[in-house]
Amino acid sequence: MVLSLCTFIFGTIGAYIAANEKLASDPEAKTPVDWFSIVEHAGYQAIQILTFDNAPDVDNKSLLFAADCAIVMAIIIAIELLRQLFRDTLLTLWYRWPYSKRIVICGLGRIGRQVMEERGESHWLIIIEPDPENSALERARELGAIIVCGDARSQKLLRWVGAHHVEEVYFVTGNDEVNAEAILDLAESVKTRGWCKNGPVPKCYLQMSNGSLAQMIRQDDAIKSSGIQSKLVLFDAMQNAVDELVTRFLPEYRPKENQVAHFVIWGFGVMGRRMILTLAELGHFENLKRSRMTILYAPEDKQRVEEFRAEYPHFAPDLTESQNKEIDGWNFPKESDDWGSQHLRPTRRFDDPDAVEYVVNAAFIPQPPSCNDAAFNEHLAELSSNKDMYPIMIVCSGNDQDNATLAEGLHRSFHQRQIELPVFVWIPVQPRLAQLIESLTAQTADVGHRLVPFGQARDCCTIDAIDRPLRNGLAEAIYTAYELLYDENKKKSDITPLNEVTDFDTYWSNVSAASHAPFKLAVLGLEVMTVEDAEKQNRKPLSVKEVKEFENSLKLRETISAMEHHRWMAERLLRNWQHEAIPEDLDPYSDDQAMKSRWNQYRKEMTSRRARHVFIPYEQLNPNEDIKDKNQVALTLKYCSGHYTEKFSLTPLCLVRRQPQN
Repeated sequence: MVLSLCTFIFGTIGAYIAANEKLASDPEAKTPVDWFSIVEHAGYQAIQILTFDNAPDVDNKSLLFAADCAIVMAIIIAIELLRQLFRDTLLTLWYRWPYSKRIVICGLGRIGRQVMEERGESHWLIIIEPDPENSALERARELGAIIVCGDARSQKLLRWVGAHHVEEVYFVTGNDEVNAEAILDLAESVKTRGWCKNGPVPKCYLQMSNGSLAQMIRQDDAIKSSGIQSKLVLFDAMQNAVDELVTRFLPEYRPKENQVAHFVIWGFGVMGRRMILTLAELGHFENLKRSRMTILYAPEDKQRVEEFRAEYPHFAPDLTESQNKEIDGWNFPKESDDWGSQHLRPTRRFDDPDAVEYVVNAAFIPQPPSCNDAAFNEHLAELSSNKDMYPIMIVCSGNDQDNATLAEGLHRSFHQRQIELPVFVWIPVQPRLAQLIESLTAQTADVGHRLVPFGQARDCCTIDAIDRPLRNGLAEAIYTAYELLYDENKKKSDITPLNEVTDFDTYWSNVSAASHAPFKLAVLGLEVMTVEDAEKQNRKPLSVKEVKEFENSLKLRETISAMEHHRWMAERLLRNWQHEAIPEDLDPYSDDQAMKSRWNQYRKEMTSRRARHVFIPYEQLNPNEDIKDKNQVALTLKYCSGHYTEKFSLTPLCLVRRQPQN
């Protein structure tokens, strides 16, 4: 704009000067000077300069300057046109250079948008999105991202954008099959990337809701041989939402020592099933009691309930057994809260009268007609008023609107009947709706219940929520410590990294133990965070001396060790491991080398049968078994304290005193 204005002004001035000089030098000019005609002619000449239709007089400096401005303006316009017309193509060719800092995002849905916002400020982005009408593309352009409309399953397309050379690739299309095929194509491209084959392998983030398919990909030969396996991050946004609720909120909302946790789950869809399994595996508190669950399923989910009970026979007591004892799904015998009790029994039972056979006292009952149902609210009121119970309700049915409507109805009903219990509401897609639900009770002092929405992308789809560096690092440390414990001759360098372990039970057991760490730390009144976050929040990290004082507290170590044993039993029972008695001629705790060798061989055979001899109450454990749980308590404290970074090589962490959540 400035250049065009300069061209016109100086061109007009130069043309005016030239015309005036011509008139002054013409002796035959008898008519008076028509100044308006001169200016009009000068403006026309200036326009000719702008359009390159007129060569300026080399002796007229104003015209020459105007011509220079016109040339510069033309060059700028040409560059801008090329940038607009060929921007994505030219920059994509530049991004294919293997040493530029860039990220590829396949899919611009809820997860892809969150990743784009987090990474867009610090990285060059290439976004592969099949829908040219996606509303998030405008924001992607604002961030300067390269947008390629196409299918992520095209190996040719992935190679064209240089995905095999980038720092990170996110496969978040929302379709498991598309994500699976795309990452396998990328693995083949990495294996055959030519002159840069020794360069770094991209870190791949794979959204996968099908757990079986995820494990097949993790063990695929192409994934292994390409080097992607060691950097592969498998995640599921829905499971992240469950983990966020369980590990972030429940350490604060947990029963006291004399109480039993009672979870009321509204909904038995995909989210409901994941929720109850995660609660069963990780919901183990310092009360050292089995938790209770009342699972309210819709009529169309009845067949799913039967399939679930058949798939997880050690999840809960047998339904027929419960009916025979006249259990209505809201009340359970107090004796059954103890882990050593066989007062209630599951469909698949063990021969040992002391064996632990199931995980939670749970019952499946049909949903009431509405949240205003009198009998339903009477049950909740009884739970709320019972000092021996700690009730928590979780709403995770169909969609955001249904869950929000139900939560609003519960709010009115609870307020009217003075029912006091927290209600967690799954609202993953609509953040404004989540804010509305939270506002119903957040600023209201005269209600005893609280509505807490969860599952938003800003919480469960962030890079940290996807990557889980703290959990995975702790899992690696626990795994390494146990490997060294079971084989005194093994060196740390000989141990296969946890992410490359082929036995999924081993892999998941360590991840599960690390996921349970917030519950163990909560018993100590602690929580873990990065040093950076502690400084921002003005939180004082614990010293080495304070950490050791917690580590040496015998009572706390006993309690947390028992919690870990309960978690381990739950994890293995939910994966259908079996209790198996040890033959009388074997002593697993003998110091005799020959006996140790025999026991190690027998233990391997038990593992192949998915069996263990320690599905028994904590107080009945042999001290040699108990010491492993106690060691994990010490290991967790050391890892999270940040005082042993040279041993664990982790991001600077620290332990701080727990503060109540608002």
